[in-house]
Amino acid sequence: MSISTVQESEMPSAYGVFTIVRTRVPAEGTGQFVLLAAGRHPKCRLVSAQVVATIYSTAADVIAIEHDDGVNVATATASATIGTPVAMTIAPADSRGAVFARDEAVMMVASTQGNAANATTVQATFETVN
Repeated sequence: MSISTVQESEMPSAYGVFTIVRTRVPAEGTGQFVLLAAGRHPKCRLVSAQVVATIYSTAADVIAIEHDDGVNVATATASATIGTPVAMTIAPADSRGAVFARDEAVMMVASTQGNAANATTVQATFETVN
């Protein structure tokens, strides 16, 4: 029996799926937070994401997933109802789309902290691409 090599062109464009979960904890504030560190993930595409308020007080958090240079890929405003998931809208703002290179960090951004007591969880699902 012989083993043949597989050419890159013969590989499926998406061949693996993984999910990352991160929670913005109370009083963490606004700004960028690393969801996936550069060089610690394969080249991948964001295929779905959602936000869930786990603690809510007076106003909802606004969360985004961005390229490491600050260009938005997906956004959502968390629900005012604890435990209710809200799908993020994937609408990439530039030609890279929702694809993240291996050497690029994937960032979670709290653009609005609805209240310092809030905690919001982001669940993001990616597929690897070649």
